[in-house]
Amino acid sequence: MKTAGIILAGGQSRRMNGPDKALLPFGAGRLVDHVYTRLAGQLPVVALNTNGSPADFRHLGIPVIPDDIAGHAGPLAGILAGMEWAAARNDAFSHILTVATDTPFFPDDLHEKLSRRIAGAPGAIAIASSQGRVHPVFGLWPVSSRRALRAWLADDRNRRVM
Repeated sequence: MKTAGIILAGGQSRRMNGPDKALLPFGAGRLVDHVYTRLAGQLPVVALNTNGSPADFRHLGIPVIPDDIAGHAGPLAGILAGMEWAAARNDAFSHILTVATDTPFFPDDLHEKLSRRIAGAPGAIAIASSQGRVHPVFGLWPVSSRRALRAWLADDRNRRVM
């Protein structure tokens, strides 16, 4: 299994009156800096999905991928954008690991844990959970499911990640 990491930072931050959550101060840097460092410690290739200005993330030195589905279609659109990006690369990624930019303390071994859950089932999706709650944007997704996901998202009633 060859996996690329995708930071999902495409939200509109409506509950925060608009500032991009990823760019909020966090420790010595910004929230996205911490999430990037944590994910890059698990995977050698990381990209960021956002519908904001790519210039805001230039300091990370990683690819910035916008959604290609109009209208802020939610996290599934970001996951699809990550899948399409991974499929178009020469690196032959079989999976993407997605994490949310507003949850900086995800496990340092998230990729390892989710990979074990789908060992022997390369077409399966592994979703993180803790304390009886599912965390659907923290997932290991097969890139091969991108066409099915695009077809699912064609109906705008299917935009909820749960």
